[in-house]
Amino acid sequence: MLGFLDPLEALQSRLLDAIGDAVIVTVWHYDRPVDHARLREFHVALQRGPLGRSIEASPIRGASGRWVMADTFAELFVEPHPIAREQFEGWLDSRIAEPLSTAGGPGWRLSTTAFADGGSAVCLVATHKIADVKAISQAVAQAVRTDESGADQVSSNGTGRRSSLAEYLAAITMRSAVGCTLAIRRVASIVARQSNTQQIASAETGGNTSSEPSGPPPRPARVAVAIPAEQWQQSAEKLNGSTTSLCAAVTASIASALGRVNGDGVATLLMPVSTRTGPDDIRGNAIASTPLNVPVSFDGSKAPDLAQIRQLIKQSLAAQPSRKRDRRDARALISLPQAQFSEVVEMAGEHLATDQSVCSVVGKLDHKLPFIDGGEASSVWAGLVNPQLEDGRALQSQSSMLSVLIVEACGQIALRFVGFHDDRVADTAQLRSLVLDVFESYGMSAVSLT
Repeated sequence: MLGFLDPLEALQSRLLDAIGDAVIVTVWHYDRPVDHARLREFHVALQRGPLGRSIEASPIRGASGRWVMADTFAELFVEPHPIAREQFEGWLDSRIAEPLSTAGGPGWRLSTTAFADGGSAVCLVATHKIADVKAISQAVAQAVRTDESGADQVSSNGTGRRSSLAEYLAAITMRSAVGCTLAIRRVASIVARQSNTQQIASAETGGNTSSEPSGPPPRPARVAVAIPAEQWQQSAEKLNGSTTSLCAAVTASIASALGRVNGDGVATLLMPVSTRTGPDDIRGNAIASTPLNVPVSFDGSKAPDLAQIRQLIKQSLAAQPSRKRDRRDARALISLPQAQFSEVVEMAGEHLATDQSVCSVVGKLDHKLPFIDGGEASSVWAGLVNPQLEDGRALQSQSSMLSVLIVEACGQIALRFVGFHDDRVADTAQLRSLVLDVFESYGMSAVSLT
């Protein structure tokens, strides 16, 4: 669990340093009060697992950082007074705004609030530098099992002590020379597979627009909805597809409704894909991304046949470079000096489309994940917050954006949408209406969670 970062982990961390950190939010909803005593036990158990790590930066260019045990953990935050459910998004924003740090900690924060109607919610906010959604799911499930058994989670392929200069020197390979030989498009490809292209573009422009804004900067709308997993699967089969192809089709339909299509009516999706090799793969970040061009338009009348989209996904995944090649490219990139690395990111943005919509299909989460306070949550969803991408100036520059993160938990498919269009979607009510209309066209009934 401890030791040097995998090259792809190290690249992800450096990219987030360059383009702005992202935050992963996991939310549990309850129709009852949360058991605070059990939640505190879970909070302690989280500190003894993969989320108990922080990243020690390498003192030498060309060497990956190192996983060490975190020095600092944030206390469990309990909102002192119940809030109305319609205030939840604002409350969540306040928790996301609390600072996080991968160097020593805290790299995550656990918070809970009661609702005025007797329900409650818990949120786990973590920096993307230390974990992706799958890693968080694994860490949460391990903490639940540890809380139940009282066993210690910590395992090690290294130590928690700070590393010596000699250890970093021993970890360096011949990388610098390789880094200078990468072609621009090759570099753009590896950067794109490890990050959000829209976020790269936003970081390059700084969110600047050609004219001064006439009013307050816009904010993206955020909506979480849930559909019974059985209904989702039946819809996918009825449309000759799979769960993943249905996710892609729904995202493309919403992208089309937001005008995020090219002249041929094709929506370009960026689909993060897990590269984890199994339950023993405890890398903090193990994702790559594959582009997908989906010829779907939403007219509110008929859902598409998913067979074509399913085939497109298979072809796109088959065309992706091997993990061995990705690791080699990652080693080359992390060996570059900061100035050259920044140039690489800028060049990548120049060669990649900025109209991509992100469709992240995480899949089924560990069955223990809903039980963080001993009882089962009524629903669980996860989302990604990109401060650079969601900045008001960036939205004015790009005029629209869309990202979707899909998980399966509690017998539901839960989808978190973040969207904006300067003419069509300016607030949560408009995005919620659009999302529900799209699902209705697919013959599904979605329930809003926020």
